[in-house]
Amino acid sequence: MVSAEARVSDKNRVLDSLSKAASEIRSKLGESLASVRTNDTPLIQAATPSLEALKEYNLGFQRIVRRNDDEGAVPFLQRAIQLDPKFAMAYCMLGVAYRNIGEGDLAFKNLRRAYELREGLSEEEKLTVQSFYFDWAVGDLEKAQKSLDQEVQVRPLEWGPHNLLSAIYADFGQYQKALAETLESLRLNPDNPIDRANLVLRSVFVNRFEDARKAADDAKTRGLDSARLRRNLYWLSFAQNDSQGMAEELEWSRGMLGIGHLLLDIQAGTEAYFGRLGKARALSRRAVDSALREGEKMVAAEYETEAALREALLGNSTEARRRLLTLVGHSRPANGGEGFDHYTAALAMAYVGDEKGTQGIADELSNRFPENTVTQLVFVPTLRAKLAINRNQPVKALDFLEAATPFEFDDNTFPVYIRGEAYLAARRGGDAVVEFRKILDHKQIVLNDLTGALAQLQLGRAYVIQGDRAKAKAAYQDFLVLWKDADPDIPIYKQAKAEYAKLQ
Repeated sequence: MVSAEARVSDKNRVLDSLSKAASEIRSKLGESLASVRTNDTPLIQAATPSLEALKEYNLGFQRIVRRNDDEGAVPFLQRAIQLDPKFAMAYCMLGVAYRNIGEGDLAFKNLRRAYELREGLSEEEKLTVQSFYFDWAVGDLEKAQKSLDQEVQVRPLEWGPHNLLSAIYADFGQYQKALAETLESLRLNPDNPIDRANLVLRSVFVNRFEDARKAADDAKTRGLDSARLRRNLYWLSFAQNDSQGMAEELEWSRGMLGIGHLLLDIQAGTEAYFGRLGKARALSRRAVDSALREGEKMVAAEYETEAALREALLGNSTEARRRLLTLVGHSRPANGGEGFDHYTAALAMAYVGDEKGTQGIADELSNRFPENTVTQLVFVPTLRAKLAINRNQPVKALDFLEAATPFEFDDNTFPVYIRGEAYLAARRGGDAVVEFRKILDHKQIVLNDLTGALAQLQLGRAYVIQGDRAKAKAAYQDFLVLWKDADPDIPIYKQAKAEYAKLQ
């Protein structure tokens, strides 16, 4: 008979000790260490008087953490709550699962309920609930960071807080810190597929392309290939001007649920970046159709919104308005998120001159997400700044954008781009040069965002205001080379050629 013994310092450590003893017995019975590590399912402690509820919670927890299967975790966590309606950690993890599968309202509801029930929890559990609530439910990044910093002190061997801190630092555009937190998370949990994929993109953002490629190879070697990894490999290939690499990731994703339409949409952005708008439209349509076939109506709406903004930026107001009309009746911004797709739609409205629509969304976002850091300091000020420019109030626009300064290079370049437009409108060419150069000097972060291409054109316009004819010509030439294969009927392209001709 094989046995194992474990001592515990208090009753709260019983489950942990039982889990370790079970692993020891499996090793003694001849199971390889690698197999034990791969298949071991530790019993996670969580405050509940119901062992059955705890069992269901553990099954759900493992699907989220070990299998990256958030959708599969939902029924287990729901059963845990049915067995114990006051099981705070089950509500918390159910909120996490819903957030990861894009169900913002359900995520908010469950994370809020977990927060309401937090008083009976251990210090560790309470900090976990607070961190997720502040970060993923209300979006207060400062409170989330403070809670996570405390969690790191209380739970120094846990990888989760470092994973969340990495995302918060990325939101602030502090990519070196974001990378450091991802590396620490992986040190504590080397086989986490999410952080393995995140390491690729975090490395790209700090211009460490060789490290990014190595991180991807390591993930594959560990058997941790994933849709997220392939998406980030696409971004790495774009950053390295590797069209073959991008094509390989597109081919890999062909027909795959969830990732296939995402990469089609990303490739549509790449085609638009180079002025190949016809190809961009075709890929965007395929992405939307694919998402709808999979029942992903919200995702399809996001793709339509992105396409509308592209058309608006390029001067195709009629097409942008047509796409925006298809979004009428689309759901309000979800709780548990800052309403990024609605912000995108409002930007498109602003660029086609729909002042009422833009103002309406800006006000709704401001009112619905009063504690959300990104909404209050980035989305709403940026929308109001663009409206001010449209009203010929560039100085007022600059005042609005002061709030967004700490977030200039998260994954949203519009605060910088619109600040540059405000300086152009104010005839402050030198200041406009600084803003558009910021975008051009951060290509590894901007990636295929259309503002990355258009900033080159806007730089030429800024030099014209400065009276620097030579630099203006060079900037226009760089834009026209970038768009050497562009569709000839794009309004902004025709404007660029006409403006360049005047410099000859």
